[in-house]
Amino acid sequence: MPERLPEWRDTVVGLRSDASRHGYDAQAVAFLDALLIVLDGWPADLPLDNLYRPFLGIAVQMASEEQPEHAATTLIVRHRRQDHRASGR
Repeated sequence: MPERLPEWRDTVVGLRSDASRHGYDAQAVAFLDALLIVLDGWPADLPLDNLYRPFLGIAVQMASEEQPEHAATTLIVRHRRQDHRASGR
């Protein structure tokens, strides 16, 4: 889906702007910053303890030409699983 990268980048820029205005937690801000780096074509990583680190890996996969078609679904499922673990369900 490399053809959609400009659209994705615009969306993430908007989210990053919201993060600044609304005081998102530091891990979310770091994720958005790393995601912008990836969307600009550069490698990025997050600390091992960043809750969003797995999602950055999926985003890198989605941005590459070899990405699997189900990557977006994988991102949603992993996020929901992490939410359930965090809430103790």
